[in-house]
Amino acid sequence: LFQDIYEIFENLDSHGASFWVAMLKTFFPDLDMPFEDIEQLDIGWAWGAIDFLPMTSHGSAKLALQRFSDPANLSLDWRTVTRDLPRNSPRFEGFGALGAPYLWRFRGLPFRPGPAGFQEALRRIRQQPAMQKAFLPYVERFTSFFQPSILLQRWTFFALSSDRWVGELGPALQRLRADPAPSAVAPEAVEALREELCSVDGEVNVDVALSLLGLAEVPWVPESVASLALGEAKRTR
Repeated sequence: LFQDIYEIFENLDSHGASFWVAMLKTFFPDLDMPFEDIEQLDIGWAWGAIDFLPMTSHGSAKLALQRFSDPANLSLDWRTVTRDLPRNSPRFEGFGALGAPYLWRFRGLPFRPGPAGFQEALRRIRQQPAMQKAFLPYVERFTSFFQPSILLQRWTFFALSSDRWVGELGPALQRLRADPAPSAVAPEAVEALREELCSVDGEVNVDVALSLLGLAEVPWVPESVASLALGEAKRTR
């Protein structure tokens, strides 16, 4: 929406992660995100507290939202995903005291600068049903990515592309299949596991990934799947 207005998108970028991660933690207290907690330091948190979904109902903004919602684009920079889209920044009359366009702020939040205002905003989201309802569409979009197939694909892509695959992750996963576990795993075996995890068309072999995580007894893998994986491993040893 504001790619051509540096002052806006830079603040949305820097303060957006702070606000939205903190907001999601009011719904999911045990959520662990790869961002530093700066609630006690973020004086410009209100830049991120923008109700942007109504602004993405048409035009290139609608297409951008569709791309952001595509699991294949997870972890990609927003500039990369929207590079070819025309700019259609919405018109606004001016900026409020904190800089963010006033019309699209969440009604009911205390847009006071500083950590005290941030803490009060989070308290209202946590305790007031009306505020929870306002953020529910965003929470639902966030949780829609927590499907086993998406989690498996993202985990596998992360593991295979990690610098630790050859020396740590690959050998560790390969050891799960051996009884007794070998002290060392041959590089050929690690490469074979990589090829097994990737299907012919370049997509993740979900069954193999699920079997490995079942052997590792990962908590979110269904118990029935983990039991089948353990049984299959015992039969092949």
